[in-house]
Amino acid sequence: MKYVGSSARAGLPLWGTPNKGRLIGYLGGRATLWEKVAWNFEDLSMRLRGRWSNELGAHAGFRARELEALLGSAFGRVEAVSRLYYCAKYECCAPLLGRLTETTAFSFVFPSVYFVARRGEVSGPRRAETLR
Repeated sequence: MKYVGSSARAGLPLWGTPNKGRLIGYLGGRATLWEKVAWNFEDLSMRLRGRWSNELGAHAGFRARELEALLGSAFGRVEAVSRLYYCAKYECCAPLLGRLTETTAFSFVFPSVYFVARRGEVSGPRRAETLR
């Protein structure tokens, strides 16, 4: 799990991890194309060998529900913001991304999941989007 900066919304901390359900990853970073291809093949290899977990050395990350539960137990109040994050980051594609987030494809298309978490009474998590 990685703290990835402040949310523009009230300066709240933004937490993100790789999306364990993703089909491909490493699209945005500063790595070379070759590195990105190699890393995706390594991920595929880990999946095929049944080693697709953080505990077994994979860069698997968490599914949205898993990260939501971890943050909820530590902070109490959790809000899913992956949809908002990707629509803001790729503003030119926001209408398409907005429609995509309403489908189950969202849970394996996007490489990372993001949440805003804040201290509060531990209760049921607020589900601002569907990324399961």
